[in-house]
Amino acid sequence: MQKQLSKGEDIQVSLDSSDPGAKRLDYIFFGNGTNTPAPWHVESARVGMTERHSSLGCSLSDHFSVEATLSRSPTSNPSPPPPPLPTSTYTHILSLIATYTTRERHQRRFRLANFVVSVFVSLGCWTAIWWSPRPFVSFLLTVLSTLGFGAGVVDGLIGGLFMSSEIRALKEFEWEIENARARAEERERGGQEVEAKGEVGDRTDRRRSRERHGGFVADSGGMEQGNNRDAF
Repeated sequence: MQKQLSKGEDIQVSLDSSDPGAKRLDYIFFGNGTNTPAPWHVESARVGMTERHSSLGCSLSDHFSVEATLSRSPTSNPSPPPPPLPTSTYTHILSLIATYTTRERHQRRFRLANFVVSVFVSLGCWTAIWWSPRPFVSFLLTVLSTLGFGAGVVDGLIGGLFMSSEIRALKEFEWEIENARARAEERERGGQEVEAKGEVGDRTDRRRSRERHGGFVADSGGMEQGNNRDAF
């Protein structure tokens, strides 16, 4: 595809085409709160930075953005709070976090291992220079040692600093989602208990109504029998 773009060919990619290697990185969580005098509303939400470069024809970035437009409309009557997210949504988010965490851990191990290997390769190259039979071999070993060690240092910094901070951020986000899911489960259990109490109350009312009807019929029957005896 890059060769086709370099030749000036216009390549159209359907918006419905799936990319198995794509990953969702950015999220926007919106909460309106309760009894807000001036509530916020989501006007639009879309994927941004999908435009192409004017001359190269490629994407402007290696990943797209997510954009949302919020509007605030003051009103005298506070709007009711939005319905809470179901527990399944939080479970899905936790599964995505677990997938990202596993990937980040693999990347960190790979980069740190690359750093360790580059150190040994660099030491081996510098040691081999002592027994190098020709100058150009020493030059090649020096270049290999320098480039390999430089790439290893970069991977070591990324794996030791960036990846570690990314994993800590994912752990913090996972903790927040777990707390939110626990509150959602409590709300669902509370709603089920209220419904169960309502059903029990309805059954009790129906039973009492039947008992009252039964007593009225029995009393009416007794009154009719008494009236018949008086007649005789």
